[in-house]
Amino acid sequence: MAKYSTEFKMKVVREYLESNISYKSLSDKYCIPSEIPIINWVNAYKSQGYEGLKVKRKNTQYTFEFKLNVVNLYLTGEMSYQSLANELKINNPSLITRWVNDFREKGIEGLKPKKRGRPSKMPKSQKKSKNIKVNSSTNLTKLENKDLSNLLVLGKCFSDSSRIKIFYALETFKEMCVCDLAEVLDASIATTSHHLRYLKKQGVAKSRKDGKEVYYSLANEEILSTIRIVLDMPNSLSLTS
Repeated sequence: MAKYSTEFKMKVVREYLESNISYKSLSDKYCIPSEIPIINWVNAYKSQGYEGLKVKRKNTQYTFEFKLNVVNLYLTGEMSYQSLANELKINNPSLITRWVNDFREKGIEGLKPKKRGRPSKMPKSQKKSKNIKVNSSTNLTKLENKDLSNLLVLGKCFSDSSRIKIFYALETFKEMCVCDLAEVLDASIATTSHHLRYLKKQGVAKSRKDGKEVYYSLANEEILSTIRIVLDMPNSLSLTS
């Protein structure tokens, strides 16, 4: 991921706040791959001021107790990842997402510091080649019997760049109204609503109504985890369109 200086982030944030320009237009103007970093900068500046934009020279180390407290606040409250990050002055809301995910998958063990150092070497097995053949045969049988419909649905959802941007936004902010998502896409409310209805129809997103506003989020934690894996795909992959 590209590193941006504090001065550059302040310049972009000020331009967004002081002029009638969208996140999309700013990302295009400054060749930023996605609107999401700009949204994060604006939120960090609004909650923490200039300090929230400062470039960290080294990664902040959070204690086990702190992470557990943050996870409890998220699970027992009504705040989104972004709102909680603003409240606790955490610049990157995806950190909270990761902690909650780790806690749900592994319990409190998932929040404890990872052991450093190389893992011990596994003893060599004399029956390695035979096991490989048996495992390969078993895996092929499983593949033939596997229902691939879910993968096909996800493939269609990721086939449109606007829907990918929606995934980025909902993965980061958990829940957003249609008008905010339309600003992220730099599209009309009607076009944005069309994409959201499609994702909801496929079972990938869900909605709730609050007065006149309609808010969208990803359907469940399984969908969130799956989409996060795809979005974290390394930029170094040389794929052709």
